[in-house]
Amino acid sequence: MSTETISFPGTSKEEWIAILTKELKGAPLETLQKHDEIEGISFNSYMHQSDGSKAFSDPGLSPYVRGVKRESNEWVISAPVYLRNEFSEKECNKYILDQLMKGSTGIYIISETDKNIDFSVLLNEVVLEFIYTSFEPGTKAQSDAFITFLGNNPGTLVSTENDTIVVNAYAAQQSGANAVQELTVALCEGHEALVKQLDAGKSIDEACKNIQFNFGVGTKYLLETAKFRAFRWCWSTLVGAYKPEHECSRSARIVAKTGFTHLSLKDPYTNLLRQTTQAMSAINGGVDELVLQPYDAYSTQFNPTFTQRMATNISLLLQEESFFSQVNDVAGGSYAIDFFTNELAQQSWKKFKHVEELGGLQNVKTLSDLTVEIKATADLRKERLIEKKDKLIGVNIFPNPQTETAEWTMIPTGWNGLPTLLLDTVL
Repeated sequence: MSTETISFPGTSKEEWIAILTKELKGAPLETLQKHDEIEGISFNSYMHQSDGSKAFSDPGLSPYVRGVKRESNEWVISAPVYLRNEFSEKECNKYILDQLMKGSTGIYIISETDKNIDFSVLLNEVVLEFIYTSFEPGTKAQSDAFITFLGNNPGTLVSTENDTIVVNAYAAQQSGANAVQELTVALCEGHEALVKQLDAGKSIDEACKNIQFNFGVGTKYLLETAKFRAFRWCWSTLVGAYKPEHECSRSARIVAKTGFTHLSLKDPYTNLLRQTTQAMSAINGGVDELVLQPYDAYSTQFNPTFTQRMATNISLLLQEESFFSQVNDVAGGSYAIDFFTNELAQQSWKKFKHVEELGGLQNVKTLSDLTVEIKATADLRKERLIEKKDKLIGVNIFPNPQTETAEWTMIPTGWNGLPTLLLDTVL
């Protein structure tokens, strides 16, 4: 048997444009130029090899645009566990163990109560050296209790000397922020956390390994993938200015959380499709941990037995049947994603530097200005939804013919006191 390699002739950009012009049948080429009003990015709906961005390093190498991982694209599949006023440690422990048996490889505990928590009961039989366990405390006492529990547990990989600082850019995204605003919040708050640890006597390498970034995931498939890549470039650049001893200190640990801004309680099954594409964006962007929150987690009819199982299954299907865990940076070489990566990185870096020059988010006016900007973006999202410039199935088009009676409740506050944006409630 013999094989033959066939080479196809290259096509110049001029030849491509000539073909496009012919296909447009008299319409101007500018018709193919687009502008995203929410994101503030202009782009062509066609791209050629000559439009390719500068070459990025391979996966696992600085500046980590193409990801931190080198062997595979495995991610932690985290099941959220909500501790509310009526919670029981024993019952929640049963739920946690059940989620681990169903395929979760991490637990993400979210406290929404002031009650004391007995972690020895809550995490009984959770083998902490194999299960990545995160905790969002409701009070400082809960945080101290969790750190003490980890320090006293012989299986834990976390010590009381290295408590992780979580930079919660997710809250900004849930308040309606666009990608650049979310990245700016992450960079500013991340830099503040870095400086605070340096002032406390830690080295830059020690400080970096203690910081985790939580991001939301929107519905713009390619742009969301680019967002995570852009952030790694920005963070690597920022940390590099402090001359770390170890190159890996320039990498960032990223947790992606799906939220509720684009979900609809009126059309629950469409939510599963949205969460699937959101998960794909985050995974293709190389996140370390993915928290798919049940779409009804803040509704009057929360049914985690079903909805959390569906959320976990999304990750399992992508990992075990679609093999998303087998290939690093499948987006590498995409002219469009590279373009969006550069655009978001440059705009976010410019905005970050501007905020820092004014004293960072510690400056009351700067913090207020950014808050006003995010609110304006949220208002624009509402306006575009009402005018049907943006379309959400089950919200402003193709309503679900079946009547759903669930209502939103207990939604957490967003970034800096802003409300969480729920487009489902706009109309």
